[in-house]
Amino acid sequence: MKNERGLTLVELLASLAIFGIILALIGSILITGIKTANRNTLNQQMQQEANYITEVVRKEYLRKNDKNIMDNTITFNVDNDVLKMNGTIISRDYQYTVSNIVRTDNPTRFSLTIEKDGLHYNVNTTFSKLE
Repeated sequence: MKNERGLTLVELLASLAIFGIILALIGSILITGIKTANRNTLNQQMQQEANYITEVVRKEYLRKNDKNIMDNTITFNVDNDVLKMNGTIISRDYQYTVSNIVRTDNPTRFSLTIEKDGLHYNVNTTFSKLE
């Protein structure tokens, strides 16, 4: 009579191979999920930053327009991933493409692109004072 109390080497190797395939699939799904979550988080951060910048520019546009300030331009400067408006830092840590000048004496188009890690977010709007 044969003794069938253990596993053969072939059975053990087959079960390890199947276990390895299952582990690789689970790992792949986990890594894909983490990358997607990070990309979505970065997209949301860029959208919030773009909304913040647009709101800062809008407030400056209205301030200069309401007070009839003689200097009716808002200028932007990008230097080493730092965005400055009229010399004041308003954002950092992204790459920016922004309208060079916004004039407060008439309706003005404003465009902004924020980029980081191969992702980008665009804003195109018009500032105007309703009378």
